[in-house]
Amino acid sequence: MNAVTCGPEWGDRRSSDAVGISSPWAAFHFLARIDRSRLTHSAAFRRLQGKTQVVGVGENEFFRTRLTHSLEVAQIGATLADRLLWFSGRAEWSHWVPWLPPEHLIETACLAHDIGHPAFGHNGEKILNYFMLDHGGFEGNGQTLRLLTKLGEYSDGYGYDLTRRSLLAVVKYPVLFAEVAPDYPSRPERVPRNLTAWHPPKCLLDDEAAVRDWLVAPFSEADRRRFITPQEVEKVEAGIPIKGLRARYKSLDCSIMELADDIAYGVHDLEDALAVGLLSPQQVVADLDELLRRVPALEQGRKRREADYYVSRIASGEPRLLKQAITNLVHFLVTQTVPVELGLFDHPLLDYQMQLKPEGAEILRQLKGYVFDQVIAQPRIRTLEYKGQQIIAELFEAFRDNPKDLLPRSLSARIEPGCGHSLHRTVCDYIASMSDGEATAIYQRLFLPGNGSIFEPW
Repeated sequence: MNAVTCGPEWGDRRSSDAVGISSPWAAFHFLARIDRSRLTHSAAFRRLQGKTQVVGVGENEFFRTRLTHSLEVAQIGATLADRLLWFSGRAEWSHWVPWLPPEHLIETACLAHDIGHPAFGHNGEKILNYFMLDHGGFEGNGQTLRLLTKLGEYSDGYGYDLTRRSLLAVVKYPVLFAEVAPDYPSRPERVPRNLTAWHPPKCLLDDEAAVRDWLVAPFSEADRRRFITPQEVEKVEAGIPIKGLRARYKSLDCSIMELADDIAYGVHDLEDALAVGLLSPQQVVADLDELLRRVPALEQGRKRREADYYVSRIASGEPRLLKQAITNLVHFLVTQTVPVELGLFDHPLLDYQMQLKPEGAEILRQLKGYVFDQVIAQPRIRTLEYKGQQIIAELFEAFRDNPKDLLPRSLSARIEPGCGHSLHRTVCDYIASMSDGEATAIYQRLFLPGNGSIFEPW
């Protein structure tokens, strides 16, 4: 494996194969900064401030939106990249040095990881997948790659035109919809009120097959085959039973991004729920007492805290003490990460992974499960997601049936005459780009009494 050199192909963009920089390491740093700047100045990134993370936008100014969540994921991801650099200074890991991801590259992946997710959380995903079953499917992570490589505003036809390595860092599930879609039930004439049966698989969209081929082109044939071949799984993830074919592998850079995302989800969403009263400190301490007392026992060296450190601070109900507990819990989970060599791939970018130690992984698993059960699955949260599902359903049918009259002309011009696939994908792209507020405003203009105004955004 060590014979595989860090070549310039990882700095390639789809619009050009030449990066113009002789040193691959210099190229990664220089181009990763450009990639990050494109993300932070993009319209899709700004729209994340209007997309739901857990609680609907506008419910409470304290709650994280997908924008603030992404910023925090980027900070945690950069810290994990620094931790990997620390490991590379040890003799047994010195061979990692040519493949260390620049901090800018990890930040790019973290900032980008949610930009394809539609309004109204996972219910937005489900309803769009329902309409797109015969047209390549829909899934938020898959839409992220589509936005980055086709729809973004920084190029003609190549989207944000990020480097190959930046894009590979975003791809959590390198399998296509057609390769992993379950046997969905027949769709009724009217949109059903419960869309659980049409939950999207974790995948890329079928329209992105050529992009996937380009991304994995530098790998050996054996690596490509193993990397993109789905495998049978059966587990529960975020409260949802997962059974069927699923992607199993991701790149080194993506493993860092996903860890950062999981840590932010499991800890910061718990902080939100405590801070605004969705959960009481007494309830959380009673439910998580054993887990919270386990953390100090696993902390190392001078950073080890007293056994009741997390319990007492969360139980206090004092915002300052809660923030201390949350900050140090994030730090603990970061220090639980280690590099791992899988021994399955020829290429280092696939064979090296960043993972949590078993104890840390179990603590994070329980935190994420608790947040899902006690916060995300609460009926008062679900009712808002359900309303969003109905808004998207009616918007989709209206735009699909009246594209020339209702879609912006710049979008209706993209529809190939007589092509149902082109029509559906164009409508889906348009709705997926909307923030919660944009989707609600357009719905009100189309379906609720009132004249509206020709000067309203469209």
